[in-house]
Parts: sequence; structure tokens; C-alpha cells
Amino acid sequence: MADERTNSNTTPPPPSTIVPDTVPRARHTSTASYLTGDLLRGRVAVLKDLGPIPVVQLEYFNSAVLPPLHNGINVESIEHALKASGRIKSGQWSEYQSNPRSATANEEDYYKHLCGIFTAVTTEAQKVTGTSPTVDFIQKPNSVPVSERINTSRPDGYMRLKDKKSLPRSETDTRDSWDDVAVSFEFKKYTNGKDRQDNERKLIWSLHHIMRSDPCRRSTLGVTIEGANTRLWFTCRSVTMVSEPFDFIKDTSQLIRFFCSVAFAANHELGWDPSIQRMEVVDGHVQYEIALDSANGSSVYVTTCIIAEFGAKAMTGRATRVFKGYLKGDPDKTPVAIKDTWRSWDREREDVILKEIFTDMVNVMDEAAAKDAQKHFLTVLDADDVVIDGKQDDTLRLLGGQNPPSDCKMLEIPPEEPPSADKASKETTPSHTTVPAVADFKVTHRVHIRIVFQEVCETLDSVRDLRGVMQMLLDVLKVLQLLHEIGWVHRDISPGNLMRIGGLAKLADLEYAKRLGSDKTHDFRTGTHHFMACEVESHDYLFGERDEPILKHIAEKLWDGPPRPPFTFNPVHDLESLWWIWVWVMYFYVDEDGMTLPAEQAKAFRLLFPDYIPATRLQRLTTSLKAHVPMAFRDVISCTELFRGRLVKSYRGMEMSLPPNYTDFLPDLTNSFLRALELAVDFAGTTKLFIPPEHCKRKEPERDDRHLVSSNSNKRVKQG
Repeated sequence: MADERTNSNTTPPPPSTIVPDTVPRARHTSTASYLTGDLLRGRVAVLKDLGPIPVVQLEYFNSAVLPPLHNGINVESIEHALKASGRIKSGQWSEYQSNPRSATANEEDYYKHLCGIFTAVTTEAQKVTGTSPTVDFIQKPNSVPVSERINTSRPDGYMRLKDKKSLPRSETDTRDSWDDVAVSFEFKKYTNGKDRQDNERKLIWSLHHIMRSDPCRRSTLGVTIEGANTRLWFTCRSVTMVSEPFDFIKDTSQLIRFFCSVAFAANHELGWDPSIQRMEVVDGHVQYEIALDSANGSSVYVTTCIIAEFGAKAMTGRATRVFKGYLKGDPDKTPVAIKDTWRSWDREREDVILKEIFTDMVNVMDEAAAKDAQKHFLTVLDADDVVIDGKQDDTLRLLGGQNPPSDCKMLEIPPEEPPSADKASKETTPSHTTVPAVADFKVTHRVHIRIVFQEVCETLDSVRDLRGVMQMLLDVLKVLQLLHEIGWVHRDISPGNLMRIGGLAKLADLEYAKRLGSDKTHDFRTGTHHFMACEVESHDYLFGERDEPILKHIAEKLWDGPPRPPFTFNPVHDLESLWWIWVWVMYFYVDEDGMTLPAEQAKAFRLLFPDYIPATRLQRLTTSLKAHVPMAFRDVISCTELFRGRLVKSYRGMEMSLPPNYTDFLPDLTNSFLRALELAVDFAGTTKLFIPPEHCKRKEPERDDRHLVSSNSNKRVKQG
């Protein structure tokens, strides 16, 4: 029956209706270079992920990005008053009557006058607002603000909330916190390419750090100044952008406009999320209160720790964080998992996708089988889009409902060369590039959502016995088999999505799951490139042709037959992703505590899971695996090799014609995989898994809670 269901439900649509699959985009912030915590390598990874940055006109930035001016504030009136008081002379600020290049003051002393100008501007504005500014302008270029995640960067200046969001620090620690920074600043007196790039790299890192470190952020602002050339920056989960420059010394009205927009803005207008509040520290973990308004009513959840934040490292994207917590008011404090993420505007929420999958199970299977299959997916207790200020929280609203122009220019910032880079490569790196306007530039917007799951599970990468890992892979493969039989593919298989609770395997993170033959397509999707199928990485069919790339290109030009079908994801790609996870386990771990990774195993790991993007692994898939692993792993890795050969053979067979005829190969291939994993479970025995010291260095730096006062010391502070 399983084979019949597969054939009747997973047949590809006719070529004329095939919709191209979503283009995958791997993240450099998921690579080992970023995870080491090295500041320079981190900046390189962030810039590579960002790519070209749209440059927008000041008028757009003022109207769409900056918080709206407080009622009553009139920029011209403030400018007139400052002229009358002598603050503005001859069309420029009195403190800046000379050219920055000719000024004898050092950088810190030269730009410190901006704080005085900020005070003068806001003092005039208060006369009509009747309220005090919500931020202070601080310049401490030699100090490092603290944060929950270790960060050694030192911004030249920042605007800091007066009503601080950060938790109390020790009485002897007087440092400011990144949790309170509304706007980050970087200054340079000179306008050469080197100084401009240095400003850009540092400012982008500050924006990145705020977004990755603080779960309470939806967006943040920044400013770079080189000489008098001033640019405004903005980032949210859909886009990072920069304004055209203005002269802050001579364009006094623009600086007044900026200061007033920020100084009197509400917290949510500055990018904070009022529906999640940092409350206190318990047992070394920051606790948050997270609100969720849904069809089930209003609920508040108290977190106890962060389970995962794998998506938050990238400035744009889903920014997925998963908290362990409980419903506020629950006397038993029953644990639940609270998922906070930003879905693409054109994708369904995960709870909706789950309902569709369950409906298809009921339609294909008998009732008992469908009910049993549903146990292998997470149970949704509550879910809805986040609401801020009475409106759905999405990135279009963060841009004032105005998309940036589709023909804006793009700024490319080449990453700083690492110290080991040779001289020639440095000389050929462009100092600064503005790419011509792109006619079809558009922002892929995202919607902020929360989902509460009943189960708090452990993921595959937290299991430390080989038999347990092999059993999880086997059980998840059976779940994938069920998914494929009802005509669905997962499309995002990774260790963090493979879970178990009480011995029951579960398949999670179904945001990218899709019905086979669906006519829905999306701009792109992100993922961990180590576990992507090779064809998914390349977004092309790789096994049906033997031509060299240049010959293939010529052949396509000369071909006058039907066009080549677009690439689409199929169930075999899910199986390959699961196989890559199996291989990763074999080469990542050792079987003795404190054991150094053997040289041959380390070399094999780097070849199989390279730390650079793009990097094709097709040759590794089509080449026999070497048994450069601990002796206790040898029998298990031999099982991976058995399936690898069958997988490659199936790819070649099903791609003899396009689109691939995977339905004739999938049942036998899945059964072959099942047998290989069953053998692996038997061979695994009692072998334990240990992370070697080399891989411990690859882990992302731990959150730095040492500066926080624990509630256990009787200092429980509620944040309003």
C-alpha cells in the first residue's frame, strides 16, 4: 500500500506546469569562522551575508524609516531659534566653522560637539512637545558596552534609552549596555575610502550585534560620518539600507530632523518589541515575559532559558529563537516551547502547514495510521502573528508602509581581508563600490509570528550516544517516508530540526515544507549549506549529463527542442540531507572525552563540510568515504557508504530524462536507507560521542551573563 500511495500522490506535475523551486541561500554566519567569536572573521561573515546594500534617497529615509516627528515639532522653527541664539552661524553649526580636515582636534574631541548640538535641538523641541527626550546622546569611544552575548567592539557613540531596558549590573560596573542602544555611531575625520570602509564595517557589526543579541529588537538605526559626510543606516529582518549622504555641518535642518525624530520617539518606533520584556535573571538565565494574542485569547509566557537561536545570527532572515518557558499563572509551571520567528510574507505559518499535512494524512491513510503519524510532529498549543501598537508586526510597517524604490543604487562593501591574505589579493580588492541601479530590486517582507509547542524536545546534535543518534535518524527517516507518501517534502532537514522526547522522534520546523507539484514559489530561502542536497545547493540537476560545463553551455545554445525543465525539489533531496547529517556525525565526534581530532579525520571533515560558500560537495557525494574515524565508528560508517552508492545510482537513473522520474526509484531507495540505518543501530553498541577540543572552538561564544545581577541575590527587578 505504501508504494501505491507514493505513486498516486507524488507524481510530478506535467513539465508545462512545473514551477521553479525556491533558490536556497546559505549563511556565512553559520560557518565555523563566524562561530569562533573572532571579531574580524565575524565582520567578514556578516558582510558576505548582506551582499549589496540599497542606497535610498534622504527623502525616503525621512518619511519611511525614521520615526515620525512628534506633533508640534517644526524643523524650520527650531532652526530659526538656533540661528537667533547663535548656535547656527553663516549657515552652519557654530562649533563647526572650519573644515574637518583642517581641524586640529582629534576625532573624539572634534565630534563630541554633536552631543551639545543634540541637547540644544531637543531643548528647543521640548518647548512644543512638553515632554523630555527618550534618549541621551553618549560618546564613550574607549569603552565596551556590555551585552548578554560577548562582544568586544567599541562604538564611537550611541543614543541610549533613558528608561533602560537592560537588567541591573553589579554596583562596581558602570558600563552601558547594548540592550539600551537606539542608534549606533561611527566617526572618521577624513573621507578617504579606507576610513569610509572602516566606518561601514564597524557600524554594520554594531547593527548586527544588536539584532543577534537582543530578542527584544525588531530593527535598529545607525549613523556613519566621514568628515562632514553623514549617512543614516537602518536594518530589520528583511533589509539593511543606507541613505544618500548629507553634510551635517551645513545641512542643519536635516540634522535637526534626525535628532527630533529619534529623541521623542516611542520605544516601538525605535525598533523595540513591547510584547517581550526582559524581567530578571534566575540561575544565570535571563527571563523574559512574552505576550501572545491569538484566537484563543491573550496569554503571557515566562521563559526560563533560550533553547535555540540559530537564525538570529543573520541580520536579515527568520531570526528564529526558541525559548523554554511556561504559561504565566500556571501553578505547575508546565514546560512549553515558545518559538519567535519572522516568516516570509508569502509563506504560511508553521501551524497552518501542520494542519494541511494532517488533513492530507487523514485523506490518504486510515484514521488510526494518521493519528499515529501525527505523534511524530510537534503539538501546537497556540499561534498567531505578533501585534504591535494594534497592528500586525511586519517589516513593511517598519518601513512606514513604503517600499524602497526598485531602481535604487546598491552599495558593495568588500569584507576586510584576514591577516593571512596575500598582498596581491589586498591590492585587487576594490576600496569602495557603488553598483549601478538594479531595475528589479525589491524587499522580501516578513511577518513576526509566535508559536507555542507542547513538547520541549532535545535535538539530534545534543544526543551524546551513537546508538541514540542512529535510532533518531532511523525514526526520522520513517517520518519522512510518511511525509513523502502523502505528497509532501520537508526541504530543510538539519540536526536542529530532528528531535525526540521520551524516545519518540519528531520532525520539526516545517516552514519550508511544501506539497509536491505546488505552484507556490518564493524569492529565496536560507539554510545550513552543510546539509543541503548537492543539487539544491546548485539549484540544478547534476547527475543526468556528463558534458563539461563549457560543452553543456554550447549544447544548450544550439538546442532547439523543448526548454530544459526548471529545477524543483523532490523527496530524494530530503533523503540526501539526512544522509549528510549521518556523515557529519561520523566525522564531527570522537569516542573519548578530551580526545584531539585525529589529523586524517580533521582533513576529511574539512573536505566534506567546507567552511566557505559556495563550495560544491558533489565530488564528495560521488566518491567513496574514507574510514578516517574512530575504530568504534567503523562499522557504522560502512553503512553510510552502502547507502551513498545506492543514492548516486538512483540519481543517475532518475535523471536520464527530465524532470527526474523519482517515483520509480524512491520506494526502493527509502527501503535501502532504512536497512542501512537499522544495521547502524545494531553496530553502534554503547559508544559515547564527545566533541573534540577543535570543534568546541567552533561553537558560538556563550552568552555573557556575568555582568548581570541574579535574582538569587535578592535583586529582582521588573522592567516596565
